[in-house]
Amino acid sequence: MPLTHAKSPLPPTPRIGPVVVVGGANIDILGTTSGSLVAHDSNPGRIDESPGGVGRNIAENLARLGVDTQLITALGSGSHGRYLAVECAEDGIGTVASLLVEDLPGSRYLAICDSDGNLEIALSDMRALDRLTPRVLAERGAMIAGAALVVADCNLPVDSLRWLGDNVTVPLLLDPVSVAKAPRAAGILEKLTALKLNVLEAGALLGRSIDADCGEEVAAAAAELLAAGVGRVFITLGWRGVFAADASGHLSFPAPETVVANVTGAGDAFSAGVVYATLADMSLSATAAFGSAMAALALESRRTVSRAVNLETALTRSEELL
Repeated sequence: MPLTHAKSPLPPTPRIGPVVVVGGANIDILGTTSGSLVAHDSNPGRIDESPGGVGRNIAENLARLGVDTQLITALGSGSHGRYLAVECAEDGIGTVASLLVEDLPGSRYLAICDSDGNLEIALSDMRALDRLTPRVLAERGAMIAGAALVVADCNLPVDSLRWLGDNVTVPLLLDPVSVAKAPRAAGILEKLTALKLNVLEAGALLGRSIDADCGEEVAAAAAELLAAGVGRVFITLGWRGVFAADASGHLSFPAPETVVANVTGAGDAFSAGVVYATLADMSLSATAAFGSAMAALALESRRTVSRAVNLETALTRSEELL
């Protein structure tokens, strides 16, 4: 049954957690053209660099919301690995259980955006994450078992995702990362408390194209994921907003108005919003609002994770959307 957007209280909570995030950490290199993007040529523009990676981005957003957050990732060798470790510490993210991979470079993500901040193409080198095997995760089992909630991303190998599905006994949330990696989630859907994915990732996971402009197709995709065992589904639709569904019903939530500086990291911020809302036991509509508010803060920032993120700001922005 569809749900309304009636006001739902968003309870302010003290520092909560701990949350263990298992996933990618890398350097984000963002290039934005000054004018129209010309293929097969050198384009004038601006290049920015910041810490990134889906798992790390979710972890930083959570830390900024006041959540006790530990990140299990693979840090490559060299200056990039050291830089990420320092940045995580400065951002309040624990990395004591992360793996140091000395024979591979640090993970990197290269994104090229047009002058309006829309992603044109991206390339990721996440080979170091292949070292987060089930054996490595089992060695960190005590930390994982002690979490209030676990977040995973599909940068992890399939066997490692299945290990988490088989061994995590607290709420488990997943971000598929990309179209190429979304199918890795297929084997653990029934283990997931929540799944946040965009419409292209949903299509890749379900094996069919989904028209973002067709509400019936989006609703059918969400229903199929719920039938597979997912507790809550959030399918983000860009400027169209988000479709959210669980056993209580479903709703289409419009995207907040915002001035876009950079689209990189918006989905990760939404995922962090879903994590926080799950910890705070928010309703489906309140969770969609909180995730949307977090995504809007990310869109407004040139940095992958907005330094404007804090609990008070996110709660205020989400209240305005309800």
